[in-house]
Amino acid sequence: MAGSRPTIPHRDDESAGPAPPTAAVPDRPPLPDGAPARRDTAPGGTVRLIVARLGRPHGIRGEISAEVRTDVPERRFVIGARLHVSGSPRVLTLSGARRHQGGLLLGFEEVPDRTAAQDLRGALLEAEIDQEAESGLDPDAWYDHQLIGLGVVAPDGTLLGEVVAVEHPGAQDLLVVRRPDGVRRLVPFVTAVVPAVDPHAGRLVLDDPGGLLHDGDGPP
Repeated sequence: MAGSRPTIPHRDDESAGPAPPTAAVPDRPPLPDGAPARRDTAPGGTVRLIVARLGRPHGIRGEISAEVRTDVPERRFVIGARLHVSGSPRVLTLSGARRHQGGLLLGFEEVPDRTAAQDLRGALLEAEIDQEAESGLDPDAWYDHQLIGLGVVAPDGTLLGEVVAVEHPGAQDLLVVRRPDGVRRLVPFVTAVVPAVDPHAGRLVLDDPGGLLHDGDGPP
């Protein structure tokens, strides 16, 4: 992310396009992710996040094209990884991954041929993430689902609104803040503007001397 904050690892519908290859996978949101990260909580202090959307079958051996929606494909698409099909009890075991035309081709143990691959077209894949283990990788990085729903307060504690979405247009991540009157405003997610994030307290601090939340309204 631009400014002094790193990019939100987001988008696991952490998404910005395929990343360089690793030994296990030729790589990489919310958003995305890309669309916003899925907020399903799984047993054992984990959460399921959308990491890919499956597309067309490729060839006759069950490979499927995938639109990657994670900023950390090297951790999500390792051989043997078990990925959940969104909205279904089905779980797929990754047997192969390689780069193809700006995305990935994925193979699964449970998908032996083109017919089986065709049945998965359009499916969203979710990875089960241990939030505590991964939060230690970067203390100043946040998943979309950790930010959405947080109250937005001024440095003096005055309630300013709520984070209702996170956007990832490119140069820097943006928080979509809904004010108490229902109006939505975009706020750059940089330390100079958002000096503190406390998911446990359910809030973040917005230092807004320039009137970002009231831009276009006249005097705040």
